[in-house]
Amino acid sequence: VTLNTDLSDPNQRENIDRKLVKSIEPSPVSPMPPMLLAMLNQDEILDLVAYVLSGGDRGNGMFGK
Repeated sequence: VTLNTDLSDPNQRENIDRKLVKSIEPSPVSPMPPMLLAMLNQDEILDLVAYVLSGGDRGNGMFGK
């Protein structure tokens, strides 16, 4: 299991042996800051969606659209 240990740095990850994991549950809290979309313009929102859908890979074709 790969765990992101720093939400501000998606490359900060730690691998944990699945045998040591007792349970996996979704977080009740979103990693997205509250009211983020209200602060962004349309192009910034589209960039954010492309980033999320591409898994943060800037080379992904999602950014060319």
